[in-house]
Amino acid sequence: MVVDDDPVSNYITEKVVKGNYGSTLVTSTTDGLRALDYIRYQCSDDEDQSCPDLIILDINMPMMGGVGFLKKFRDLNIKKHTSILILTNVMPSQEVIHQLEDYHIAGIELKPLSTDKLQKVIQEMIIHQ
Repeated sequence: MVVDDDPVSNYITEKVVKGNYGSTLVTSTTDGLRALDYIRYQCSDDEDQSCPDLIILDINMPMMGGVGFLKKFRDLNIKKHTSILILTNVMPSQEVIHQLEDYHIAGIELKPLSTDKLQKVIQEMIIHQ
């Protein structure tokens, strides 16, 4: 799942993911609240097979930023492990990085997403499963 208020960034990110994992379903939204609604719906049953394995999240978004999204996401108590990649235009401040430590982020990368950056996160996901 891609959560970024920039539709162009979402498009690029989707292309990179599908280019590396062609049959992968990639859902994107430009709003953290919509993303939470989607996750709440998709992860609601016990099998939660439709629940995202990876969320690629922008940290700086209007209405609900990435840290706010992460707080609400954690409150959902999803049973399935979902990895989070922060993908941002500007590296977050030390204060924000410190806040992110509570959420077991798989990585923080600068936009745009590349194959190398995606592979690095996938390796991190495999290690922490």
